[in-house]
Amino acid sequence: MKERLEHSARVIDVKPGLLTVEVDAAGDECACCGLARVCNGSNGQRLTVRCDDGSAGRFSKGQLVRISTSGRSRLRAVVLLLVIPLVAMFGSALAVTACGGGDAAVALVSLAAVSLCFALLWVFRARIDGSVKWRVDTME
Repeated sequence: MKERLEHSARVIDVKPGLLTVEVDAAGDECACCGLARVCNGSNGQRLTVRCDDGSAGRFSKGQLVRISTSGRSRLRAVVLLLVIPLVAMFGSALAVTACGGGDAAVALVSLAAVSLCFALLWVFRARIDGSVKWRVDTME
């Protein structure tokens, strides 16, 4: 796993402390990722990047930039989108089986557990998105 997750992007809007970019992930590793449809960093998505250090002023509309995030943010995404739902699914299946539930009950409870995980991710998406720290660099 690479240390950083990187995408090329085009600056759409510049405001004091904020930069809005449109991700161009064509040819990036997103092309082979099954989660690209739900990821805010995938092709064509617009991201608002907070530039607390005042660096937003050095970018202009239409400029090509490279945005990147740390390996820690990437690992966090894998845990939130894959590991936790899988643990919920298998844990609930084991619990229902241990209680003597039939196959239909196991399937329904497992589906409900995974649905609950993704519903909670959707509810807290703004908080999760705000915790990802993007770095913006000019493309040279």
